[in-house]
Amino acid sequence: MSATTEPGKGSSRAAEFDTGRECARMALREIGVDHTDRPILADERGAPVWPAGVVGSISHTAGWTGAVAARRGRHGGIASIGLDAEVAAPLPDGVLEVVATESERTALAHLGRADADVPWDAVLFAAKEATYKAWYPLTGVVLHHEQVAVVLTADGRFRAEARDGIRRPSLVRGRWRAGPDVVLTLAVIAPVW
Repeated sequence: MSATTEPGKGSSRAAEFDTGRECARMALREIGVDHTDRPILADERGAPVWPAGVVGSISHTAGWTGAVAARRGRHGGIASIGLDAEVAAPLPDGVLEVVATESERTALAHLGRADADVPWDAVLFAAKEATYKAWYPLTGVVLHHEQVAVVLTADGRFRAEARDGIRRPSLVRGRWRAGPDVVLTLAVIAPVW
């Protein structure tokens, strides 16, 4: 993973795009893929188009931009990955009710009683976003919040089940980390198609 932080610096959408693409090129170099002479284009929905044989994801939030890349697994390994970054703060009023099921909200309340220092709602939101980002390159389907069920654990892991109404549900595994400023999540889908 490659990342850059820009504390306190407001950035335009174009600057975030450029920084994200630079982080993607750095992540590609880290796995031995030289892509410096070609742009990392976006598809019709704005998702990055990775070189053949590579999976990856780009994310940014206030003051943080990063990217991950890995070689696509042929016989096992990684089919797709999704990275998400969110501000480490409670979600705005009303957002949790839109993005989380009742059982997810109950689980968040339980986790919050065990560790009140973690912005659990932001972690859940980021886990769902990372799952969407891993799902879309495999299927071309944009998932909605209610199509992803997430179970977070206090040890920095999560699992999600994605149901797009077309394919059988798929299990997504992930990791999360909450720092003082940013919540990061990484979702991984193994080849099961």
